[in-house]
Amino acid sequence: MSLFEGKFVLESHSNVAAGMAAMGLPEEDIKKFLDPKNHVEYNIIETSPGCYEVNSHVSLMPEWNQTYDLKLGEKKELTNPIPCSVILTKKSDNVYLNRSEMMGKVMITEQTYSNYGMDTVVTVEGTGVSFTEIFKRVTPKMSGYYTFESETGLAGLMAAMGFEDLDVMNVTKDSAFRMKDMGDKFEFIEYFGGEAKLEKQKYNEEYDYERAEWKVNDKRITTKVGPGMIKTVCKDKKTGKTWDYTLCFTEKGCKIQSKYGNAESQEVYKRGADVEGTWKPVSNTGASAFADALGMTGAVRDQWMEGHMKDWFKLERLQGGLVRMSTSSKIFGETPMIYKSGEEWSIDVPGFGKMTGITHEGCDSSMQAVKTMGKTLSYTDKISGDFLISECKIVGCPSSSMVTIYTRD
Repeated sequence: MSLFEGKFVLESHSNVAAGMAAMGLPEEDIKKFLDPKNHVEYNIIETSPGCYEVNSHVSLMPEWNQTYDLKLGEKKELTNPIPCSVILTKKSDNVYLNRSEMMGKVMITEQTYSNYGMDTVVTVEGTGVSFTEIFKRVTPKMSGYYTFESETGLAGLMAAMGFEDLDVMNVTKDSAFRMKDMGDKFEFIEYFGGEAKLEKQKYNEEYDYERAEWKVNDKRITTKVGPGMIKTVCKDKKTGKTWDYTLCFTEKGCKIQSKYGNAESQEVYKRGADVEGTWKPVSNTGASAFADALGMTGAVRDQWMEGHMKDWFKLERLQGGLVRMSTSSKIFGETPMIYKSGEEWSIDVPGFGKMTGITHEGCDSSMQAVKTMGKTLSYTDKISGDFLISECKIVGCPSSSMVTIYTRD
């Protein structure tokens, strides 16, 4: 379980004033840090085994904000806010030790991680002073779309489970999944294997899972084991053998840690834009100015203006990272368009001519550049739950900006 990763917010502390004074920090800084309005958080990401990216934020002391990388057992020199050196080591499965030297003092920080969060005990060597801080883990959003990035140990795990002939590279290539957390139940769509597979289940209740092409036929149960963490235990109906996997969600993605006997694997997925669904417009600003700036005239302009607040569009995820878009718009016709993030697409649209473009997906957002009618358009879509805010403008023409808000059915 990836207990070390996530966002942690300082919830309580004791003897911090004495500890900071023993470290040699100015009284003014100590007062700011202890101000009840001060918000302290750490965001920790394991970028590779034993390597971590740490982002710290102190609201009332922005000069203390920093982002740095640490590797287990290696000394790291930091210059901000105060020059210091740091060495991170692992004491046990859930405890790290952080040895730092600053202003002539040595601090030993013991960080104990749990499902709840992180407890730290800082000892200032040679002073007899120590202080504690308790951080609460912030629950990340689990719902979203995730695409495969990397794996370790998956071939060994599959072999141990009896899938020696399974081509791991072929299975993971362009693989993805969509997770929708609904409190006491969840929906999970797998975009890998022979075909997309949808599971609608309740947490903490047994269910059946079958993948005929892999000869998998299990009984399973899924439960929440911590903030942003869900675990599934599987039992083969025929052999009775069990294995499990844990999904650990962060703001930027998800890690799947699987275990079968002594074999273990880890898969890393990045969070993408959760675009799937039927989107209907509910609000618009700037449509007329956009149409004029683009050069729409006559019947084409009238038809576009009439349909802009009536026409829906539907996005569907397909295998291989593809997205199919269909719309009720009479201008774009009934033939769906299929595209893939990062690859150029092209279509012919009556009244507009040839359109070419490229889409890039990020976390809960997407950007698109489109060329049509001799102009370049820039689209930025931001998704929040079942709302989508789309801003479109002609590059080089600020007055053409148009904002449309959609809701997902």
